[in-house]
Amino acid sequence: MPLKKCTELAHKRRIKQVTEYIEQHLSENINLDLLATVAHLSPFHFHRTFKYHVGENINEFIKRQRMERAASLLVDTDNAVTSIGQQVGYRNPAAFCRAFKLQYSLSPTEFRQVQRARANGRRA
Repeated sequence: MPLKKCTELAHKRRIKQVTEYIEQHLSENINLDLLATVAHLSPFHFHRTFKYHVGENINEFIKRQRMERAASLLVDTDNAVTSIGQQVGYRNPAAFCRAFKLQYSLSPTEFRQVQRARANGRRA
């Protein structure tokens, strides 16, 4: 196997390990140095490699993963918004609500109401 193809496969495998790590640790503080260690790459090389393979930088990816998990929890559970924010890594409820509203243009509570109304076949 050519070296370039071998390196690309190794990078894809490492990126997969990192994305799985992120999914399992969304409630924790996740930073570039930690993820570079998981990938066994330098922070600089990891950041470039991640963006090349995933199409977004690591911070954008983590934020999107957190918001998607929060959206799912809002629809599928009756957990309090504050609790959901903590489950996805936000210690400050106001920061969670702001980030969520930026992503979905609705507050977490409004999002829950709209999604549940849609699931029940009603208009929100």
